[in-house]
Amino acid sequence: MNQNTIVSPIFRVDPSDLFGTNATFNMGLTHNIGGKANRRFKANVGTGYTEPGMGELYYSWEMYAGMPSGMGEGRLGYYWIGNPDLKPEKSVNFDIGIEGENGKTSARINIFHNRIKDYMSTYFTGEVLDFNPPETDWDKKMKWLTPPDMIYSFRNIGKAEITGLEAEVTQQFDEHWSGKLGYTYLHAINKSDPDMPKQLLDKPQHKVDIGVTYENNASLWGDYYIHMLDSNSVTNNGNYLTYDKDGNIQYGFSEKGKWGYQKKTFGLWNILFQKKYRQRLYGILRHRQSF
Repeated sequence: MNQNTIVSPIFRVDPSDLFGTNATFNMGLTHNIGGKANRRFKANVGTGYTEPGMGELYYSWEMYAGMPSGMGEGRLGYYWIGNPDLKPEKSVNFDIGIEGENGKTSARINIFHNRIKDYMSTYFTGEVLDFNPPETDWDKKMKWLTPPDMIYSFRNIGKAEITGLEAEVTQQFDEHWSGKLGYTYLHAINKSDPDMPKQLLDKPQHKVDIGVTYENNASLWGDYYIHMLDSNSVTNNGNYLTYDKDGNIQYGFSEKGKWGYQKKTFGLWNILFQKKYRQRLYGILRHRQSF
């Protein structure tokens, strides 16, 4: 538009043999605040479209049961079954933010809101699949050694909304070292499906990112997920096979209304080392070319 304002219209068309042709549109704005390139206001509004993948449509695979946690208690495995009736997600998305740099410090903050139709979610069906059904009383007693799999699949949630805030600060300490600290707040809710939790699965309410980097050659970073409904963990001891007082096999999710998804807080740490061997690689390639 001028030296301080850029408008970016984007139009996209997705043709599909399964889902027909769909079009999406996005309008982005970047404006230098006060005419300074190191202070920017950004805004986007647009529509989104996401098709289910091959796995979500046609999965048929097993994650084997875990090692028994103790005598008479076995951890159930997982079996994913695709849903060929899934519909693509369609959404309307808004976000506004400010970002900038000041010397060795850069920062950004962003607020967003997404309204999603036919949101795709994994879920536990409440059923199990047993590849080794017990045939004798002894098999039943020892079933904790070969527990069945919990059956998971995918479904559409008619209406969902995700509202959130992202903030990040990056600091260059010296010519070698830099660090990053980030925070995300999510309000991710199911608006229409009474058979699914109000909070969307696998979406933490809070997320904290922290990391340090040395000359792009080594990095250490951690991600903390706070108050996340874990789709793979079921309450009421639901991930385990146990026995009642009469020796009958019991599952913690067998009583309707007595189980749900566990709310978890956990962190993942990562470390990365990398080294360039450009001269060595060039020598190898040149040697090969001589043949």
